[in-house]
Amino acid sequence: MALSEKALAAARILAALAAAIAVSLSLAFGAACPAAWADDPAAEGQAQSEEGSASAEQTAQAESSDGGAAVAATSEGAVVESAPAAESKVSLDGELNSVKENQLPDSSFIYDSSIADLAGADSYYDQMTVQVVGEAVNDIISEGVGSDHCWVALWDKGETITVYMSREDADLIDTLGSYGRTGTMLQVRGVFNLVCADHEGVSDLHAESVQVTAKGSAKDQPFVIGEFTPGFVLLLLGAALAIGFLRLREKQR
Repeated sequence: MALSEKALAAARILAALAAAIAVSLSLAFGAACPAAWADDPAAEGQAQSEEGSASAEQTAQAESSDGGAAVAATSEGAVVESAPAAESKVSLDGELNSVKENQLPDSSFIYDSSIADLAGADSYYDQMTVQVVGEAVNDIISEGVGSDHCWVALWDKGETITVYMSREDADLIDTLGSYGRTGTMLQVRGVFNLVCADHEGVSDLHAESVQVTAKGSAKDQPFVIGEFTPGFVLLLLGAALAIGFLRLREKQR
């Protein structure tokens, strides 16, 4: 009697295992072959209910070659035309974006340069539009009687360049740099001439725009006696040596 009960329990276990294997195989086969549901509407309805009755429509949009109208395709085979999409691309075929392959490079301007570069410039800078910043120094030299142009010297880091500018631009200078004075700082943009044909071949900068970057100022130079002490000492030493030399020479006679 006990043996038959054990056999019955084992049979039940084997039946349960067989049923589990059958369910697993059916699920795997159904996932791999969903097209088989078309022959069984009930199975298809059950699968859709398990998925929450979600819609299976898939939409694919394609842009047509003539106007860009979109076409929507559903899983049932229906075709719906939607409104043409707005044109969002900017045409690159316009005149403003055209590329001229034969256009030569334009190297007629450099802009930011230094006075030191122009003071030692070669032919590369000739006829270039440059921009420099420097201190107005020395004097304003008039071009001639009745002329409305003049020359102004700009100084920076030990180098000087002559700038040809109008009287109106020169009036912006409030101070010319010299001993005890800091000249007006000017920013000048214009054409640099290595050998100016209008001004006897000198190198100059014809100003087109002049702006003041800093006003000039005068420096007070107080008299400090201590600064003359080394000079006095050397003077006395030289006088002592001269007197000693003269006496030594008289003794040798």
